[in-house]
Amino acid sequence: MLQPDRARITKTPAKVTGLPTHFPPQRDDDDEISLIELAQILIKQKYVILGTTLAALLVATIYCFSATDIYRAETSLTPTLVNENKSNSLLQQLGGMANIAGIAGIGQDTSPNQTAMALAILHSRTFTDSFIQDQELLDILTVDKDGALPEQQTATEKKWAAYSRFDAARKTSVDRSNGIITLSIEWNDPRLAAEWTNSLVQRINSHLQTSAIQEAEKSIVYLNEQLKKTSIIELHSVLNRLIEGQIKKITLASINDQYAFTVIDPAIPPQGSIFPQRRLII
Repeated sequence: MLQPDRARITKTPAKVTGLPTHFPPQRDDDDEISLIELAQILIKQKYVILGTTLAALLVATIYCFSATDIYRAETSLTPTLVNENKSNSLLQQLGGMANIAGIAGIGQDTSPNQTAMALAILHSRTFTDSFIQDQELLDILTVDKDGALPEQQTATEKKWAAYSRFDAARKTSVDRSNGIITLSIEWNDPRLAAEWTNSLVQRINSHLQTSAIQEAEKSIVYLNEQLKKTSIIELHSVLNRLIEGQIKKITLASINDQYAFTVIDPAIPPQGSIFPQRRLII
């Protein structure tokens, strides 16, 4: 019996007609919400929304009227320029012995470096601790919100807490365009804020003035010792002129109370607080 050739037998699929060729995207009605339904939900939850809003407003109002007012007193300063040009020209004449003047501390600093150092000293812990102690601010800086001193606190911990709080209240900024320095104190008492700001400027000027005089005196002693060790007439002349420059430095420092910073605008007690900003909160 003959078998059909299976390799040559092909089946043609039947064509189905009448079906749409484009199916529009299906919409899930469960994922959509109309404005009417949204309004209905809001109406049902109106008391919850109103209660939440009133509660937030009440908390903000209580905070605004219970928070401690903070005032900012600030003063504007400009660096007091110190001219070292004459000393530097004399150092060039010393030649190989210029290291003598370097050891004596002559002609090493420039005005920008002196300003940066003055600001660093102003923020240093040693300077701040001394200021707090002399102004008798230790208890003022360590009381809590109720005005009570903390219990079971060692003297070291108390000094550290006072320094940290004062350093957080003290701020300095430098305007790079004109070199104007702004020193400010932020505190809950406007009178104390202004008083501390002005006292800080007076103290840093006095501190650096005293340091400059002491350094110049040490330089004079050292230069006089070197003067005795050399017999070269030219070096005698240069060393004498360096000594003369240090004497002038002592004289100028002694008569200039604003040795490091010149006060442009002293601090006054501010009239309004900077915190809290009640208008923005409420």
